[in-house]
Amino acid sequence: MLFHNQIFRDSTMNLGTLRDPVVLMLATSLLWISLRIILRRQHSFLMHHLLHQNKLCELRYFRRKSVNRLRNQLFIAAIASFTVLVANNENAMLAPYPNETSFTVITFLLLMVSGVFLYQCATLPYFLRKQFLPVKIDNPAALKTSHQLHLISQLIILQVSFSLCLWQVVSAAIPALRWVALAFSALTLLIAIALIYQSAVEVKRARIYCESALQSNARKLHFLRNKGQYPEQALQLAIKKLLQQRSDLKAHRFSLTTSFQRYLIAGAFILLTVIWLLAG
Repeated sequence: MLFHNQIFRDSTMNLGTLRDPVVLMLATSLLWISLRIILRRQHSFLMHHLLHQNKLCELRYFRRKSVNRLRNQLFIAAIASFTVLVANNENAMLAPYPNETSFTVITFLLLMVSGVFLYQCATLPYFLRKQFLPVKIDNPAALKTSHQLHLISQLIILQVSFSLCLWQVVSAAIPALRWVALAFSALTLLIAIALIYQSAVEVKRARIYCESALQSNARKLHFLRNKGQYPEQALQLAIKKLLQQRSDLKAHRFSLTTSFQRYLIAGAFILLTVIWLLAG
């Protein structure tokens, strides 16, 4: 009986030794893919915005600036990850596999990628707004830019929401890293709240300008349609231009979230609740 119990304990420990690194590698891969998606969306925005502004020659400058930001974030995240890992391994109760170098390396990669992911999520929307969005939205070009930046913020909010579930999976699978997962969860929640607040402010600014511009457009259309003394060709051309402006304004109106995004965020929090209940 004791022999069978010993075999069961050994097999359980071996299973945990195999499972835990796989969980960490999957979490690291998902975070890295999410980070790549965000960076790709940033590059797409830079290309589109600079091309529209006839400033494509500045693309290299902004790409170099983005690379330098990412390099600095990697350096800071690496130092913080190494510090956390040393503090974790100093305590025998917190170190799950103190003698496993491969597990230590995988944990270090997870912490570093997590740090860079959260750093990018927290700072990228602010960086892009500071570089490309004017203080006041008072023209269609600024409204379009605000809409594009809002789409990036929405993407980051969705990524952050689902990363909350990821921390809970790591916490449930590897109890020794629970305090790290809780710290990341708290930081992720703060970032999500800050992003939602900033997005709400931008939506309000854009809505104020859009309503004012649409009212002005309607007054101009009403004026031109009731003025028959102007040449017909010039009058029709002016009306066509105003109708196109109205169409552009309506195309770039946006709300804080769409119905589909609300379902995704609700699904993320339902999944988070289920994981939390199962882990508890």
